[in-house]
Amino acid sequence: MTAEPSSPEGPRPYRRLQERSACDMPARLRVDRFEIKCRVVDLSFSGAGIVLDAMIQLMPGSAVVLLSPDLGELSSTVRWGSHTRYGIEFSALVRQSRAVERFILSQRH
Repeated sequence: MTAEPSSPEGPRPYRRLQERSACDMPARLRVDRFEIKCRVVDLSFSGAGIVLDAMIQLMPGSAVVLLSPDLGELSSTVRWGSHTRYGIEFSALVRQSRAVERFILSQRH
């Protein structure tokens, strides 16, 4: 698989298959037993871009849960990160979630 070119967030080890919609949604990220405030800055059916309120290091491949009043609990995996910005990929079950689909479609109108 070919790596994507570098971006302000750093190199990306995979090619995104779905278009992301920009948004600005308050949320929390559960990492182990801790929760960190964050903002969802873009969203697709398969994942999201988030910005954490705290400077912590999340390793690619780490399991996390995105908690959002609009979307519910979304099991995810960290795919890339730089400083406080991260890209997460939703689990297979989350990708089939109607809540994510409804939110994305509501933002396009």
